[in-house]
Amino acid sequence: MNVAVVVGKITGQLFEHTQDDGRVILSFDVKTDGEQGPLTVPCSWLGPTGKAPKLEIDATVTVIGGVRRRFYRRGGSTTSRTDLLASRVILGGPSRSRVARAKAAEHLISEELLGND
Repeated sequence: MNVAVVVGKITGQLFEHTQDDGRVILSFDVKTDGEQGPLTVPCSWLGPTGKAPKLEIDATVTVIGGVRRRFYRRGGSTTSRTDLLASRVILGGPSRSRVARAKAAEHLISEELLGND
């Protein structure tokens, strides 16, 4: 099973990419503060056709999804990037933790039922 939940603030630039089918991918970093210190997690969110999700720098978010590693060609060599592919992005953090936990549980159950572990 591949499920991750990250709560933190969006840092740096948000990058928007439009796929050939019109869907928008929004890439952004989320900075968390954990027991081992700050950690920055790269995230990607596939939005609805023709419309990017409304996120801003410094917004506190809860990101639920799965970790993925993508390979691509750059400058004649193959390189990779690991990020959190968001299935849900909830504006807000700890005050909305009950909602985030419910969404994460829902995601876990659907993954288990679909056999995508």
